[in-house]
Amino acid sequence: SARAHMEIIRVNRHPLQILRSVYFRRIYFTFLSFFLVTGCVLVMSLYHNVRSAVLDSELLSIKEKLVLLSPQALAVFESDDYEGSQELFPHKSQLAQTRYTLIAPRGEVIGDSHVVPETIVNGWSFPEVQQALTEDWGEATRTLEAHGEEAVIVALALRDHTQAIVGVIRAELPLSTLDELVTDAQHALIITALLGALLAFVLGFVMTKHHAAPVARIAEVCRAIQSGDYCQKVSRIPPNEIGQLASTINNLSDNVLTKISSLSLERAQLKSMLACMKEGILSLSDEGKIHFCNLAAYQHLDLSPEGDLRGENITQIAGLDQVVKMWRTAAQHRELVVEEMVYRRQPVEATEPKYLKVYATFYESIMENKRMSGESGVMIVIDNHTEIKQLQNIRKDFFAHVSHELKTPLTSIAGYVETLSAGDTLQDEEIARRFLAKISSNTDRLLSLVMDLLSLTGLESKPAAVEKRAVQWLPVIRSVAENYSLQMEKKQIRLEVDKQYGGLLVHGEKEAMHTICENLLSNAIRYSKNNSKICIRFSKTQQYLYIHVVDSGVGITREHLPYIFDRFYRVDKARSRAEGGTGLGLAIVKLFAERIGGTVSVESEIAQGSVFTVGLRRVF
Repeated sequence: SARAHMEIIRVNRHPLQILRSVYFRRIYFTFLSFFLVTGCVLVMSLYHNVRSAVLDSELLSIKEKLVLLSPQALAVFESDDYEGSQELFPHKSQLAQTRYTLIAPRGEVIGDSHVVPETIVNGWSFPEVQQALTEDWGEATRTLEAHGEEAVIVALALRDHTQAIVGVIRAELPLSTLDELVTDAQHALIITALLGALLAFVLGFVMTKHHAAPVARIAEVCRAIQSGDYCQKVSRIPPNEIGQLASTINNLSDNVLTKISSLSLERAQLKSMLACMKEGILSLSDEGKIHFCNLAAYQHLDLSPEGDLRGENITQIAGLDQVVKMWRTAAQHRELVVEEMVYRRQPVEATEPKYLKVYATFYESIMENKRMSGESGVMIVIDNHTEIKQLQNIRKDFFAHVSHELKTPLTSIAGYVETLSAGDTLQDEEIARRFLAKISSNTDRLLSLVMDLLSLTGLESKPAAVEKRAVQWLPVIRSVAENYSLQMEKKQIRLEVDKQYGGLLVHGEKEAMHTICENLLSNAIRYSKNNSKICIRFSKTQQYLYIHVVDSGVGITREHLPYIFDRFYRVDKARSRAEGGTGLGLAIVKLFAERIGGTVSVESEIAQGSVFTVGLRRVF
């Protein structure tokens, strides 16, 4: 079936083929643009705020460390002579860049994590210390003379159990160290942003492909359907609205394919039916362009079927003036036009006329969408009545011939009977006998004519083939020769039979062969001269055996030979009637020969005689 051979569309056999989809590119680049713009704004914001974030983080870390160191520092401040102040802090390498100091209430530095304490420094006057004395915590950013750079300083005031300030623990962090941290954080942020962008590219591609691939497949199937390939299908249908659309398109394709298959079958059936019709069919547009022309139309209009007329204009084809006139009338008046015409496309002397009955009718397709105009044209149907006319002529000629043939002997018989009935003629015995002989002759002629007509009627009323058997010609010839021996003796005609091949068997029927031989021999005797001879000889081919009846009679002219087997056809009517012929013998010979599967032909020359040949298929 058609469905078993449907090819499934598989778009994106290569992953990058999806980039050809406009729908995919729009979604993908829209997503990327939104992500990149949002990401850039976020990264720039974080990039500019990372310093304050790092500073806040470091300040919080310093405060936590100061709180952790405060119990030990409080013990140092409460001890005599500030014992253990320098051992409070770890080695410099473990404190990184942060510097811690202990300041006594008198302002001297009693402990330093990086250098030997400078007791001459009045640390109590530092801004951060002053703020810590009043708020417990103090913060400041200023340039340190010892380092020659800016630093962030945090101070914590320590109180004893009476809430009296016994000292200050202080931490310094150079901004250069903070800048390194900020730079590291910014680098990490940029790397993270780049990784996020790369991940967005990949995930965006995968997600967009997942959503756009069905649409791309649907688009490709639609293009295939548009180009006339209705066998294509959308595969991998997702369970969403796009999947419903794909299923709808698949169902639509199936329905269209079913309709097309049905229409193709109907079209093939209609085309076969039109091709087999004996009526000629011509379909023409309003402009005269030929859309369809079946074989019968070619034959009726004497056109060559080898040349395809579809697409040609009927006005450009020579010899179709009458058909063109009917087409124009039907197209202009939009009505049925019927006309009987005697048609000759070739010169008069070249072909016999054809009697055609032509119907031309206007047609117009009905469109459901009123905004679209339907197609219109003219359909021409050609019915060939030539055979009917010929049969009518044959019937008319037949009745005329029969009437004439019957009238002549009947008139003669009536005249002689009327003469004999007068009375005086009966007194003369010789005249009476002569009249009776004429009456008898005409009666025999009537009887022969009626019997021949009955034979013809019987043959035509029973056209079925007879049951053929293996038969020899020689026994049939002997039987017929005995029946006509008296007539041959009367005209002193010799019958010579060449028996070579005469004993071969043929497919035939004895009664039909007897009638054929009887009519041929009767004609040969009738038209042969006195003291002449009739020869019957045989010839053979690989398939047929032929019997030839040769006479030395008056012969037949060439123009009469094609019609010699027609009913009531006579070359010399006066001589034929004088010889007692009915004009039906050769017609009977032809019918009987065809009925048993044989052939019949004649060769003749004036004053040289005639040769009638009948061929039957041999028995092997």
